[in-house]
Amino acid sequence: MQRWIPHVDQHAVLVALDVCGFSLHREFPPLIWHRQGLFECVNQTSLFFQAGRDGTASVHFLGDELRIAFQPPVTPLHVADFLREVFRNLRRRNAGFALGARTSVRALALAGPVRLRIWRVCCYLNGPLVSTVHEWMSNVGESEIAINAEFKMGLEMQLALPPDVQPRDFPNGQQGWIFRP
Repeated sequence: MQRWIPHVDQHAVLVALDVCGFSLHREFPPLIWHRQGLFECVNQTSLFFQAGRDGTASVHFLGDELRIAFQPPVTPLHVADFLREVFRNLRRRNAGFALGARTSVRALALAGPVRLRIWRVCCYLNGPLVSTVHEWMSNVGESEIAINAEFKMGLEMQLALPPDVQPRDFPNGQQGWIFRP
């Protein structure tokens, strides 16, 4: 089992979950409520628990975006199942809430090199995939999951590509795919 080595590129699957579509109107819950809901839905998944226990996940929270890098033996199939579980948990949590009070999320799942950086005592994720998250996120809609070619290939190798994957062009001519959980 691989462990994180600070300041070294290591292969991982990077997940970025972004709270989107929330209302700033006073009659609806504040953003912190939506963040807490996202954290609860992620925390309830079996993969997050297992990877946390094994030390194969690194977490970075930035504003309203939660980034989790999973190292091998976690595969794109595990991450696709994880994302389906997160979105299922969100649907359950949102049941009964008014439209503006529901927590909405969009996500990316990218496979490739990720670097765990440490600045003073703070850990954060860095590298080309993190830059891709920054470039792609605004082009991903509510309840959509964007994936890169390496993630898609990993799903195809495990014969688990969701049937409704649609190609999408992202900034800088990058090709990605979208699926809905």
